[in-house]
Amino acid sequence: MRSALFAATAFFSFTVSGQPVLAADAPYVDDRSNAEAVIRSLYSAINRQEFARAWDYFGDTKPAKDFDAFVKGYDGTNAVEVKTGAVSEDGAAGSIYYSVPVAIRATAKDGSENVFAGCYTLRQVNASIQEPPFRPIFIDKGALKPAKADFEDAVPESCGDGPPPPKKDAALEQAKEAFAATYGEQCDEEMPGGEPLGEPDAYSLRYKDAGAEADEPERETRLFRFFCSMAAYNESAVYYVYDEVSGVRQLQFASPELDIHYENND
Repeated sequence: MRSALFAATAFFSFTVSGQPVLAADAPYVDDRSNAEAVIRSLYSAINRQEFARAWDYFGDTKPAKDFDAFVKGYDGTNAVEVKTGAVSEDGAAGSIYYSVPVAIRATAKDGSENVFAGCYTLRQVNASIQEPPFRPIFIDKGALKPAKADFEDAVPESCGDGPPPPKKDAALEQAKEAFAATYGEQCDEEMPGGEPLGEPDAYSLRYKDAGAEADEPERETRLFRFFCSMAAYNESAVYYVYDEVSGVRQLQFASPELDIHYENND
């Protein structure tokens, strides 16, 4: 498993929202609050050519024989896009181990692309039993192999021999990505009371087309309502709908033309 991980990671850089970014423009991400965030932070460091920081995300088992070999392994890297699946965890002997399914599409400087898939294992040692220096969550090991599936479908359902975790709601995830891309900088980042934004309201609408036969199954359309902003007496929201034919699309409403008159000019 170790050799597979090291052979694959020698080609990776980092992307934001699916778009490759240049090292000079890459955001600084150093988030060790959870296992998935550590993986994102690793590729942030690689993309910014902060190789000492990238090296430090690994535990005693390092990703190359020495630091110089690790740095040299990224000479041909241009960009990488990373997808993660549902994270699972297991406690043992004063530590929590996290398994993170990943798929990676790596683009080399010559324009060639390769897709890898597999799992990272990360470890969090119980903070109450540690002595200085404190060790946050770190990458313990991993195995990535060339994937036969397309990148969009390459993320493993699970890691290890346990049952697969619940699948993500694909329609909901698509709607959230569309909302973030279009309204992420326009809408409020929190609710009016200061609490963080939650999941959008989701509704399932079942119906039959006009003229459908009695034995025809019902059709389903999903409706997603995203809170956008609130001021005075006005609240705005953004709606998306999903069906199997058209996929996710924004729901638009007609704007009425109003001619307002006040009684007695008051």
